[in-house]
Amino acid sequence: MASLFGHLTNKNHGVAVMDIRSYSLTVAVFEPGVNGTFIVKSRVTKPYAGYAEGELLDVPEFKKAVKEAVLETVRTMPRPIKKFCIGVPGEFLKVVENVNVMSLGSARRVTQRDLDEITRRARPRDTDRYATICGDAVSYTLSDERKMTDPVGEISDVIKAELCFYKVKRAFAETVENIFADSELKEFRFVLELVPTVRAEAKYIMSPETREAYSVLFDFGYISSTYSVVYGNGIVYSESFSIGAGHIAFYLTEELGVPYAVAEEFMGKVNLNVFESSSDNVEVFRDDMFYRVPADLLRSKIREAIDIVCETVDECAKNSGLVAACGRNLYITGECVNTVRGFCEHLASRLEKNVIEVVPQLPCYDRPEYSSLTSLMNAAAKR
Repeated sequence: MASLFGHLTNKNHGVAVMDIRSYSLTVAVFEPGVNGTFIVKSRVTKPYAGYAEGELLDVPEFKKAVKEAVLETVRTMPRPIKKFCIGVPGEFLKVVENVNVMSLGSARRVTQRDLDEITRRARPRDTDRYATICGDAVSYTLSDERKMTDPVGEISDVIKAELCFYKVKRAFAETVENIFADSELKEFRFVLELVPTVRAEAKYIMSPETREAYSVLFDFGYISSTYSVVYGNGIVYSESFSIGAGHIAFYLTEELGVPYAVAEEFMGKVNLNVFESSSDNVEVFRDDMFYRVPADLLRSKIREAIDIVCETVDECAKNSGLVAACGRNLYITGECVNTVRGFCEHLASRLEKNVIEVVPQLPCYDRPEYSSLTSLMNAAAKR
């Protein structure tokens, strides 16, 4: 599995990234543009069964989707692709905090070598189930109690580092490695690197100013969502749960007795911020059948489903132990944020938080559904 934990070297040649969401995966090839932009050369998306509870729901289907996306990408590119940056979803990730103190012997200027050494000493051991991908320094504290994210050049005789490490579930990493070792892909000799998706998002779509205080980043997906507490240059808590927009649709199928595909269409037709009269109906025509539901009933059932999302977010906040420190803002992103109009407003009302949508600051990609993909591009471009 060593190849998965190598480091990409980007010399402004085409770099491929794979964004694995809980209902589809996307392979994109890009080159860094000017002023932090990206020139996307190719983008291929394939649906698959997704994942939940830390497991791929259909491994053969996932393998098929990966192979098809990679082969379709390779065949359309004029130049060979040598490097793949593969995003690790929160369902297959564990964030481990570690505080380490290192003496410098006597007061002197802190060097980058000192920071690398304290990180090396704190790196957690791999286990049978998890392997460490990478680590970040959340913050450093010097001997005079000054706290900062970059102490290089400062005078101190001791460094206290608050660190976080990202560990991937070995079963997931091995599945990815086996796919690329398949005869159809092996011939391309790709160099692979696993990158925690939530780490890439936190560093890209959340400003350094926002990360100066404990801040919550909520990535709302289709089957799976991730709640993370971001601080400084790292993540101090992260938890994924198998609830997303698909859960809302499933709730409607049970409560309203309609097919799943119809429930999905109903979700796109309602606005929780608009109050129709009790006589108004919402209609969907599908498979030669009309489905009609009172608008007020549909809004009520969707709110009930979103309330379950809110309860889970509340539970994540309690589990983090940082409820007070995180303040009243909740930063939200993900492909399903705008599935239901008024979703964020209901979330804000129910959680008593300021729900702030965060998106990539890129032309044509400034929507929440592109946050993970562009964040992985940014991570790959910096290597």
